Amino acid sequence: MKKITVFVLACAVLFCFAACGVTTKGEETSFFEGKINELYENGAIILANEDDPICLSSDIISISTKELEDIGAAEGDIVKIEYTGDIMETYPAQVVAVSWSIIEKAAKQPISGSEASFENEKVSMSLMLPEGWSFEKVIDEDQYGLAFFPDANPEVRLNFLYHEEMIGICGTGVTIEDITLANGIAAKIYTESYQSGEYWFFMSFDEAHFGYNIDLICAQELWNEYESEIYAIIGTIYFEN
Repeated sequence: MKKITVFVLACAVLFCFAACGVTTKGEETSFFEGKINELYENGAIILANEDDPICLSSDIISISTKELEDIGAAEGDIVKIEYTGDIMETYPAQVVAVSWSIIEKAAKQPISGSEASFENEKVSMSLMLPEGWSFEKVIDEDQYGLAFFPDANPEVRLNFLYHEEMIGICGTGVTIEDITLANGIAAKIYTESYQSGEYWFFMSFDEAHFGYNIDLICAQELWNEYESEIYAIIGTIYFEN
């Protein structure tokens, strides 16, 4: 029995060495691989591969992505996580990630529904809306485009517009995040939760699509309900020019 125990311990040590590295600061790091189950602001939930040694502690791992490189990760992607320190025995378990990389991109699931589009002599824009969503065309003096919303809660109204004049954003209390959408377009997101219970969302696009923005103010609980659907819709945006 003692020989068997020693052998098992030896194997565990080998697993640890096989999954370890060293950071530039000389700290020892470890690695694990898994699928992104959920992405949220400055964090992610990873479902570790069944045969990964980290599953001896937990197969559901939470990491902070705040200090990590934006690699264009999306839910369903298979990723490799490099982390330092011990595994925190919370639920989900937590590790301090120092880097991550995509091993395999998730297969894109197209939205089945209808196209919403707007076109004039200056712009041409479109996106796909799933069943249960509607849109209206918006034409003002210096802004035009689309407003889209779920039929069940039309107050969750997202204005996808082209602005001829630059829009200024006040940074006080605002969280800013750089992301890459499922369609490969780079964007910057500004968000803020108000004490009134409302949530503000604003998205601007890269220089190639300067002037286009999406904005929304709605109840925080409605944002939580529709967030994943909203990002899926935004990921279908197409610019003709």
